Amino acid sequence: LKARRIRATFFQVGRAVLRYPEVTRRLADDGHVIANHGFTHEFPTYLRRDTLAVDIRKGQQALATVGIRPALYRPPWLLRIPSMSAVLRQHGLQAISGEFCHPLEVFQPRPEVIANGVLRKARPGSVIIFHDGWDGHEGYRGSTAAAAEIVIDRLAKDGYRFATVDEMLGLPAYQ
Repeated sequence: LKARRIRATFFQVGRAVLRYPEVTRRLADDGHVIANHGFTHEFPTYLRRDTLAVDIRKGQQALATVGIRPALYRPPWLLRIPSMSAVLRQHGLQAISGEFCHPLEVFQPRPEVIANGVLRKARPGSVIIFHDGWDGHEGYRGSTAAAAEIVIDRLAKDGYRFATVDEMLGLPAYQ
């Protein structure tokens, strides 16, 4: 991204922010938008209003430790429960959706497989979701990084330009 002068939106898991605050700070310093992706990224947490509210709050608190107060939130797995909108309003957050780059990305197939999945569905205004971890944990993402490079080069060649989610949707990135 840096070599191509592209800014992106990074929806970060709170516990990863606390584990690697310098990474979050560096991303923000490089001009990327940092947003909330919850605190735990553990599936049962997102099924009930009370646990969802705690997870979102703790995600905001983790990001605040590095001086960031996001206004954007992407639910893990794009899962939405009926009470999510009310919880997000309480925290001044806007839900963001998108399309996963490839259904098998978490298993790290060859970069070309991931890239072809993205290129088949990319359209003007697409929000494509790449991952840099496994459910909020560390994990090898070399195929994803290489796929992102292929996608950026191909879409740029086809005349696409890249924007952060807040720029595309006309929303504030931060509170």
